[in-house]
Amino acid sequence: CSKDLKEKWCGPYMEKYEAIQKKQCKPRPTTTSTTTTSTTSTTTTSTTTTTKEVTTTTTTAKKTTTTTTHPLAWCHKMCAELAQPEEDCKNEDACVDFCDKAMDYAMKLADKDDEDEEGKKKEEEKKEEGKKE
Repeated sequence: CSKDLKEKWCGPYMEKYEAIQKKQCKPRPTTTSTTTTSTTSTTTTSTTTTTKEVTTTTTTAKKTTTTTTHPLAWCHKMCAELAQPEEDCKNEDACVDFCDKAMDYAMKLADKDDEDEEGKKKEEEKKEEGKKE
């Protein structure tokens, strides 16, 4: 980017992208609950001339599973749909790797922009100090 292009277009778009990224990439817990109920009944009947005994036992078991969706799941899905449309060329690991690398690259660009902004602010402060003297 030329300096004008970078200041006029790249900066505002990077700010817009960072805002979108913060919103879209924040961890979102997704909870899925699965409940399994098992009931076991045991009946024992004993009979004697004058006594009758009935015993019933009921056992109930519950199992709950919680899962969390990966913060880049939207990227993995989009990669699978757009870059690997055919069923015979699906490679989930490649999409996960691609999205992770894309996010790392975006974060490096954002960090570089932050450093550039800090450098500009320092230069402006030096100019202001020079004007005061």
